[in-house]
Amino acid sequence: MKQTTSRRRTEQMPFDILREAQRPNALKTSARAEKTYMMTIYIENFNSIINCMKRHTKLLMIVWTLGLFACNPLADKTKEKVQHFDCNSLTDPKVIYKIAQSIIDKHKNDQMWNLSEMDTTNFFTTEDYFTNPTTKNRLVRLAGNAGMSSGNANNLLILFSCADTVNIVWSGQIGDFKPSDIKDVNGDGIKEIVCSSGMTWMGECNENYDIFTFKDSKKNVLFTAHSTSVIDCGFDNLTERYKKGDTLENKFECSLINLHDKAYQVKQIHTIKIHNGGKTDPEMLQNIKVTKDTTIIQLQ
Repeated sequence: MKQTTSRRRTEQMPFDILREAQRPNALKTSARAEKTYMMTIYIENFNSIINCMKRHTKLLMIVWTLGLFACNPLADKTKEKVQHFDCNSLTDPKVIYKIAQSIIDKHKNDQMWNLSEMDTTNFFTTEDYFTNPTTKNRLVRLAGNAGMSSGNANNLLILFSCADTVNIVWSGQIGDFKPSDIKDVNGDGIKEIVCSSGMTWMGECNENYDIFTFKDSKKNVLFTAHSTSVIDCGFDNLTERYKKGDTLENKFECSLINLHDKAYQVKQIHTIKIHNGGKTDPEMLQNIKVTKDTTIIQLQ
């Protein structure tokens, strides 16, 4: 019995020592075998998936087609229409003021030069066809404060697009206009804006009469007339500043004529006043030479 036990111990000792000595190689061999096994399982699963797809190709195509059909909003005409942004929320003075002030504070608008604070008590808003004859936009006009050189061009106009979400199509500093000055003047289904402004620069009075539209989301001027005058505009001793033959006033008086076919024409009265001699301002104004003509302009 002792010999047997001793023999067993003698036989086991070399094996235990060898196992301990070879443990790193054994671990490497075990890890390599595990990776090989996992790769084999992965390949077998991948091949199974490929074989399954081959067997059910038609079924997968049907499911894919039905998925596309379900995701198409035009596929089911009985579904409710997509809810668009409500432009009526832009009638709230608080909302309008925040948007307007943010436009001014950014100082990145090349259509504004000296507009500052806004007056939310003096504004109006309307929704109409301003960019195309099928989609309405929200227009807002606010009065504000500007430098004296701007005259009454102290208004901020903001045109919003509300197709899916609110976007600003155009914003800028403009003259004065009323809701009655918004009309389709050329019969294309898009509303134009008739705007006038006046200001005084260095003893010269300036007046602008503009008809513009935002067709295709861009500001387009259909008609414009610019008047200038140095008479009664801040400078005295005009005879010292101007000589005989100089133009003292070049003025355009414009108004819209409504035709029967809903189109409009512009009636333009053009007045020119020319220095015709005189040693004093009263004499000069008394001798002034005036020419005047009237033109009817068709808007297109």
